[in-house]
Amino acid sequence: MILITGGSGSGKSAYGEKRILEAGEMTRYYIATMEVFGEEGRKKVERHKKLRQGKGFITIESPKDVGRVEKTGNNKLAVLLECVSNLTANEMFGSSFGTELEPDRRTEALAEKICADIAKIDEAADFFAVITNEVGSDGEMYEKETLEYIRLLGLVNCRLAKMASEVVEVVYGIPVMKKGQKCNYEMVGVLSDCNFHVFKDPCTPGRVDQGKNESCHVLFPLVGAIEGCFLGLWLFIAAQFHLSVGMRFLWASAIPFLVTGGIHMDGFMDTMDAVHSYGDRTKKLEILKDPHLGAFAVICAVVYLLLYTGSMYEFCENARGKAMFYPVLFLFSERVFSGLSVVMFPSAKKQWAGSCLFPGF
Repeated sequence: MILITGGSGSGKSAYGEKRILEAGEMTRYYIATMEVFGEEGRKKVERHKKLRQGKGFITIESPKDVGRVEKTGNNKLAVLLECVSNLTANEMFGSSFGTELEPDRRTEALAEKICADIAKIDEAADFFAVITNEVGSDGEMYEKETLEYIRLLGLVNCRLAKMASEVVEVVYGIPVMKKGQKCNYEMVGVLSDCNFHVFKDPCTPGRVDQGKNESCHVLFPLVGAIEGCFLGLWLFIAAQFHLSVGMRFLWASAIPFLVTGGIHMDGFMDTMDAVHSYGDRTKKLEILKDPHLGAFAVICAVVYLLLYTGSMYEFCENARGKAMFYPVLFLFSERVFSGLSVVMFPSAKKQWAGSCLFPGF
């Protein structure tokens, strides 16, 4: 099974059809899960039908219970399922399945059912491509029902990613491999030599796709080194001119803020407000987006600055000879651990870098 994901209008449908056609001469099924509502929905369906014209697809309308689709005859079968997001919405809002259960248990039960139905198709098909959607990574707040749907789709995407032999994200018509073999496909007139990435566990929180520019956290130690160099230079100059300890430690405390623009303090204060709210995940994310500062942000910032300036005073008071480089090492190490935290700690908004959406904080 190939799992294909991407944002709206990214070209994932065209890519899925292309993979089916490249699979060779087979009986081709197109399983359409969308329930058509309104003029916009009808136009979208017609557009997709036109794209499939002349490609030999047999369309099967199956908004729910896709596991009932079975192979007939001895011909090889290639199946394109589009899409998981519609299927998930139909099962959640248009079905009575699991309504007697508690909300969390129903979500788990629905995820198991949807994945089991898709697994049945995977067993019957000789080649199977599944289209899903990138949702939830915008960090926006939605109504409770919508958030529960996003959580369900995230669970389904996680499990399908584990089942799949390949996971591909389509970005602006370019397929980017997330799991499986290295790809080299022509997509929407663009030759894409995709980066090869295999992740042992696609559901690991906080993981980062090293094939994208999101890996800028590796530069954090460099920022610390630059801050440390400025600090070391300042301490050397201050020692040459015999400046007072007060002058030395006040400027030494200010150097990291002058280099970074204080952006690290802005993030620290927002985080302290969210953590000390003791609210649920939704509440914490709302606080992180709020530009206003709360009491806890101010209190924690004052405590941080007192401890920081106190540490700098001790450094400057006792900085003699090689000891002058201790503050440099301190700032460098601080940024190293900051970069490691980006990789190792769970993300607040997006649990799988790329397109698989995962629940949790």
